[in-house]
Amino acid sequence: MNQSQKTQIPKQKTPPPSKGQPSDEETIIKNTIKNTFLIGIFLLLFCILLILQITNYASYSQEQQSKLLTLKNQNQDTSVLKQDYNAVKKEAEIINASLPNKENIIDLVSSLETIALENNFKAQLSFEKSQPQKDKQGFTLIPFKMLFTGNIQDLISYLYQLEKLPYFVKISKITSQNLKGLKSEGQYFLDANLYIFQ
Repeated sequence: MNQSQKTQIPKQKTPPPSKGQPSDEETIIKNTIKNTFLIGIFLLLFCILLILQITNYASYSQEQQSKLLTLKNQNQDTSVLKQDYNAVKKEAEIINASLPNKENIIDLVSSLETIALENNFKAQLSFEKSQPQKDKQGFTLIPFKMLFTGNIQDLISYLYQLEKLPYFVKISKITSQNLKGLKSEGQYFLDANLYIFQ
């Protein structure tokens, strides 16, 4: 055999489709259209899901930003409250120290007696009611009476020093008895209230 006589394999021809059956080209076109349609539906569903996710994320992001803004405002309010508290803290401590408990009244009695001795006064204190009472504004107080023997200058000095004590004491009435003149010795009766913390 010579080279010019090579065996050639004949090309097979595809038989023409029978009636009712599509040709290969038609099948390929139909499958391509079908696949393209399915890919299109898949892409459409993917886009819808992506849009829903983006919408949900945007809503969640706005909600978180709103919460963050609320927290920032609360933090600012807390900072203002802390500054206000620090501004009045010392004053509140002074006020709290000025309002003794009913158990700590002995300190006040001791102070009042010391002041009387320093001013050459004879002082007698009496607490008529052992239980605290409320005044018209609702503050808790313990009423007491003081009897002094001395002159008016001693009384004024005593009241001045009483005012300097770190207690809230309100004197509601002062009466005198057995006075023979402003410089003479007499008796003074004071009705007072000690405000307490309760």
